[in-house]
Amino acid sequence: MDNISADKLRNSAGVATPVAVNATADVFSHSQYIGDVSNLVLWYKATVSSGTPDVDVYLEQGPGVPTTDGSAGDASDAWIQIGSKIADITDEAWHYVVLSPVVMPHLRIKLDGQGANPASCTVDMRLGRQASIGV
Repeated sequence: MDNISADKLRNSAGVATPVAVNATADVFSHSQYIGDVSNLVLWYKATVSSGTPDVDVYLEQGPGVPTTDGSAGDASDAWIQIGSKIADITDEAWHYVVLSPVVMPHLRIKLDGQGANPASCTVDMRLGRQASIGV
């Protein structure tokens, strides 16, 4: 039997709200424990008051909650970036990407604003997960 869920990712302060990506800022979602999941998908959508969003998306993983988790401007804190960027946000539509995490229990998403990204940009993210129960 499988358990399927979708959780709204929290900003670096731990609030379940879209993550502000001001111009060329690098920001991180709050870390998420992924446990025994077999499949992961990241849904994301940018919103801007004017202009066009331009944000690169990266997957980071670590063995535990980073010491900077929950504070604005999280540093990488010995976490590693998994592969190269997983998505490039250039519009205001919902998109998804299937995640291929390594065997580490925590993940977070790094959002990297690019040169033309408006200061008003926010990114709403949902983490869909599927885990087997009783296997």
